Amino acid sequence: MHSDLLLTCAAPYTTPLALVDETVLAANIRAMQALANGAGAALRPHAKTHKSLRVAQRQLQAGARGLTVATLREAEYFAQLGVEDLLLVHPPVGVRKT
Repeated sequence: MHSDLLLTCAAPYTTPLALVDETVLAANIRAMQALANGAGAALRPHAKTHKSLRVAQRQLQAGARGLTVATLREAEYFAQLGVEDLLLVHPPVGVRKT
């Protein structure tokens, strides 16, 4: 995405926001899935990076086996939205975390 287009898109907003180049996103999803397929591995993208159901759905539709999450909150969010295969990689430890 060109910086002038980015600034134009962001102009109406007063708070930080993420702008995603759909073409780059789609290419990255395809490339990662192709790498996993080529290695005979099941891809479980880490959802902490995007925290977005729309991105997660695109990853799953491209062939990802499921999602990796780092917190129970992330797991609950994606589970409530219908993602069935979640891997929690940082189990909570201690009363404060549980």
